[in-house]
Amino acid sequence: LPICFPVTIANGEVAWDDQIISLDELQTRFNNAGQQAQQPTVVLRADKESRYDTVAQVMSRASEAGLSDIAFATDD
Repeated sequence: LPICFPVTIANGEVAWDDQIISLDELQTRFNNAGQQAQQPTVVLRADKESRYDTVAQVMSRASEAGLSDIAFATDD
């Protein structure tokens, strides 16, 4: 089964599994995840007010950590 890491961007803040964390902390978690034998999927959920800049930073940090599988969750 694939491992999913839920990352939410809301009100300009980044949350990991509903816990608000800094981008530096996110990078640390991405780096740890990138060293796992099985690469997790980063499931990114951003609210409509989220700035593209924040989304881009999260994506680039995931990429730096070697996490290439990024899925976007949408609210229907």
